Amino acid sequence: MRILSAIVLTLLLGARVDAADTKPKLGVVLVVDQMRADYMERFADHGLGRFMKEGAYYENARHEHIPTYTAVGHSAISTGRYPKDHGIVGNDIYDRKTGKTVPFVKDEELGKGPFRLNAATLGDELKKTSAKSVVVSISGKDRSAILMGGKKADVVLWYSKKTGQFKSSSFYGKLPEWVEAWNAENKISKDRRKSVRKHPHLDQLTLSLARRAVEVMDLGEDDAPDLLFVGLSATDYLGHKVGPYDPLMDTQLKSLDRELGSFLDYLDRKVGANSYTAALSSDHGVLPLPESPEGKAMGARRVSSKDIRRYLESSLQTEYGMPTSGKEWVSGWNPPHVYLNLNSLKRSKRKKLVRRAADLLTVRDEFVWAHPVNSIPSKAEYAEYFRRSLPKGRAGDIAFLVKPGVLLTNYPKGTSHGTPYDYDSRVPIALLGFGVKPARHGREATAVEIAPTLGRLLGVKFKGQILKEALVR
Repeated sequence: MRILSAIVLTLLLGARVDAADTKPKLGVVLVVDQMRADYMERFADHGLGRFMKEGAYYENARHEHIPTYTAVGHSAISTGRYPKDHGIVGNDIYDRKTGKTVPFVKDEELGKGPFRLNAATLGDELKKTSAKSVVVSISGKDRSAILMGGKKADVVLWYSKKTGQFKSSSFYGKLPEWVEAWNAENKISKDRRKSVRKHPHLDQLTLSLARRAVEVMDLGEDDAPDLLFVGLSATDYLGHKVGPYDPLMDTQLKSLDRELGSFLDYLDRKVGANSYTAALSSDHGVLPLPESPEGKAMGARRVSSKDIRRYLESSLQTEYGMPTSGKEWVSGWNPPHVYLNLNSLKRSKRKKLVRRAADLLTVRDEFVWAHPVNSIPSKAEYAEYFRRSLPKGRAGDIAFLVKPGVLLTNYPKGTSHGTPYDYDSRVPIALLGFGVKPARHGREATAVEIAPTLGRLLGVKFKGQILKEALVR
């Protein structure tokens, strides 16, 4: 019955859109951290099911950049751009001047903010187009909230494991009183502040705070369209520990499905079922635990990142001796980027060092290839992914591609992500609500199409390919 109602409403909506150049009152972007594409079908009785049955659901969607990390994926979704343009090459960045690796959203003097984000987010462009529009971004992680919200968001909030509360930074101004009041109503005991991140409770808190934002800030209440980003982080925190097939992940996904269903029902009541457009996606997937039956079946293996770096450093020292400046030839290691201490060589010899370092990695069994970033052959596997992921001045001197199933890590347990392979790059993409035609689509869609598509609906001039099959008009 709900499906039939959705179809009728969509037909009516189509007439409404054709009759007048109207917009949704609220755009909502829901990003589930570390949500593999196959999670969408596993537990879909409520919110996830509603996106598939009543929305435009892309069954073959993915991120087409590398690495597939949280900061990079959220930036792709919010800006509709690849790392070459938005500038985010990982969760962290190696600073050649200081020789330090620091979080992308952190500055020692300025605190936390989108300082290094080079491209405008959908929220930034909306604020430029409509001064009365309000942009809010809330997540369990700081980098998710900040890189979705962008530079002009009205409110950006994230969970702090130190305080057990949601906080912001001076970049976005003083923490609103309504957030302080919500924090006081939802206290987390000191002994649970860290562990709650691996529990469905974190997503419940995030969505509860999102509801409060809708109410207090009157999101979707006037003719100026508003925008709400919600980053749900519990799946990632848990997934790194137990992998995608553990019973605890089943519990997490069931809870996520229920909570998303409840949140959509809330938006139906508060904003109006035909007054908002919601998008659902993820920043990346995850590799099964190498020790799990699923991991063993695909030949997954745990490889020490520290050992690989030590091997490369030792080999370079054997051939070139100790560098004249700095202690090591490998000055920065931020997979898939390797930064080399080129200042220890004359300019005429630097190219040879870079090439030799790439060759030393290529011969190892863990790698498909390694190349200088400025000369990756077009025939190299996933060459296009790499080319669109190497912003000038931030990329390493070498980039490498590990073989399928290789988990490059410094931890003896757990799992991770980062590769361009399906288990890391395939994610769900679905749209629901105002202006959206319910249907399943088999064509390959990419995460950078989300922001331009919502921009089209919100009346924002936002360059990029759109999910045109999803739209009524």
